Parts: sequence; C-alpha cells; structure tokens
Amino acid sequence: MQPLGSKIRRTLLLVGGIAFLGAAISVATLQYQQHRHSLVRVMTARIDITQGIISELLRLEQARVRGILHELTRQNAPNEIRLLERALHIEGENDLFYVLDQDGRVSLISKSYRQYLGLSLNANRSPVSIFPWSPGSQ
Repeated sequence: MQPLGSKIRRTLLLVGGIAFLGAAISVATLQYQQHRHSLVRVMTARIDITQGIISELLRLEQARVRGILHELTRQNAPNEIRLLERALHIEGENDLFYVLDQDGRVSLISKSYRQYLGLSLNANRSPVSIFPWSPGSQ
C-alpha cells in the first residue's frame, strides 16, 4: 500500500496534467480561430479590391467599344473594317477578339486566329464581340 502523500502527489500531477492539456488545447483553438478570422478578412479585402479593378476595367472597355461603335456609325462602310482593326488592338499574343456580320459569321478576328474568318456563329448575334481569352487563363 502506498503512503497517502504519494497518492495525493500522483493525483495532483494527473489533475494538473489534464488541466494543462485542456488549457493548451483551448489556447491553440483560440489562436487558430483568430488566425483563420484574420485570413478571412485579408482574403475578403483582396476579393473586394479585385472586383473593383475588374469592374473598372470592364467599364473602361465598354466605354471604348461604345466609342468605336459611335465612330463606326459616322464612317462609311469601306472604312469600318480598317477602323476596327486599328481600334481593337489587344495586348496579349493569344488574346482573342472577333466581329460578326449580320449573318453571324466572323468578319474580323485577331491575327493569331485568322483561320476562323468566315466561321458561322449564328447563335451569337452581337454586332461586336470582344472576349479577352488566353489559353493559360482556363
């Protein structure tokens, strides 16, 4: 049989160890939640900034396309294609823009995609379609 002091010491060590582990788990959980909350705030802020930038770029591009269309209405037919070729310059080598005629056929397209001139896209009937596209963005 063990002396009473040894039993009390062992019980106190066991209770203290369990309390220490409980406190350590609680502190680790709180720190994890705080770190996670901080990451959520940073990511949300970055998403908001990115959405603002995209919205502004789309607004500027829409204004540019409207200006081109306004200019086209003032020009005569033979100059339209030359004006579009000058105005619809897109920076990236693999970027794509195309213009459809009234029948839904590609009448003007980015230099890299000239093989699609005349392709019928009857389901898409917009007068000017600009789709920045690059193989790496998918």
